[in-house]
Amino acid sequence: MTISTAVVKCIEHKASLKIMYRSSDGRFSERVILPLSLREELLTAYCFLRKQVRSFALSSIYAYSYQASSWS
Repeated sequence: MTISTAVVKCIEHKASLKIMYRSSDGRFSERVILPLSLREELLTAYCFLRKQVRSFALSSIYAYSYQASSWS
């Protein structure tokens, strides 16, 4: 499954996604996010680490896993 497919699946099922993300300053961090929308290569999601809505470039997501729990 591609990251785009995983994001769409999470949006449809209101499920979270665990990601390994590389920030613009080159640091890696692991995040659990709740995807809200996907526009081209930019993902808007609630970030549980930062406790706010953030934007993530799909090209900066290096690993991901689908989380089964939903937030409906």
